[in-house]
Amino acid sequence: MDIKLKLPYALRNNKLVHINDIPLEQRGEKCGCYCPNCKEPVLARLGNVREHHFAHKGCFCDPDAAFETILHILSKDIIARASTFYLPRRDVGILRSELIDRDYIISDNFESWSSHHSIDSAEEFSEYVTGKVVKGGYKRVKSVTVEKSLDGIIPDIILNLDGVDVAVEIAVTHFVNFEKLAKVRSLKLPLLEIDLSNFHKYKDVEKNRVELEEILIDYSGAKKWVYFPRDEYEIDRCIRRCFEIYDDNRRKQDEFIKIEAERVRKEEERKILEAKRNENSVRAAALKMIPDNYNEILEKHANCISDHVHWKSFIKKGLVKPDDWPSIIDIPIRGEIIFGCDRKIWQGAIYFYLIKDKKSVSPGFVLKGLMKWYD
Repeated sequence: MDIKLKLPYALRNNKLVHINDIPLEQRGEKCGCYCPNCKEPVLARLGNVREHHFAHKGCFCDPDAAFETILHILSKDIIARASTFYLPRRDVGILRSELIDRDYIISDNFESWSSHHSIDSAEEFSEYVTGKVVKGGYKRVKSVTVEKSLDGIIPDIILNLDGVDVAVEIAVTHFVNFEKLAKVRSLKLPLLEIDLSNFHKYKDVEKNRVELEEILIDYSGAKKWVYFPRDEYEIDRCIRRCFEIYDDNRRKQDEFIKIEAERVRKEEERKILEAKRNENSVRAAALKMIPDNYNEILEKHANCISDHVHWKSFIKKGLVKPDDWPSIIDIPIRGEIIFGCDRKIWQGAIYFYLIKDKKSVSPGFVLKGLMKWYD
């Protein structure tokens, strides 16, 4: 009999059995086993020379397809026996700058998305707005349904995890196609895919069963969300959040432009006053109306302004700020040193107490204050 394929597993009574579970008295055709892939009878080879295995008799069976079928059945059996199951977290996100360009991208997780787009800095990460659909972590398995037909599709496994049904697909060489994804979406059924393509097809699965169980049950990079019903909601929320951030930045930018324009205006006003002051000083010096140390006296008055009782009163009443005051009380006047204080003090007293009426919209002489000052 020509042996075409050696198998570590076979089916008996619709259950997967390992060659080591077959007793010696059931060797050969007595084992009553058949190939999981082609469904043809197989022999239990339990000799003393070669490694024990199941073997086909005369038919040809694709070894890759046979191993894939075994891996599928074994994986379903491992998951079906588990009491807990690790769910990877599910994030949906959108890049703010690409949304603004109306050409945005939505991804399952930031890690795979960022590696594709070379995003790795913290500054660029802050541009990425995410919405968490599934927190992830170990969930309690309440029930397991294997290969149940649902509206024309048959998921490998349906797990009820803490009251939520999740479809699980085992992918070795064939992955979830568009047709299955469309039907899963119509059913609003969460779909998780476990990629076993890197689990070497010629490994002795029984020896590496612990590794396979870790991939299937515990945290691993082989698990990937294909669909979750809350995706659309979270994507919409991300889009709204992106626009909120965009509008907020535009508002801050507009405020900055206004502040900068006001700063420039005040700077120009200061330069004009400075030029006028210099002009008055030059004119007064030419008329011999000011002493040689005139500018020194002005500087002294300016340096002592913070100690002046009236200036402190202006600040306390909120009429001025230490570093901000109306330009109308800072006008250079020829011969102003006769007041014995900085111009902002005596001009401020005239303006705030005699001219500016707090009850009126437009400035005007305060008659009561004027008469009091006159007396």
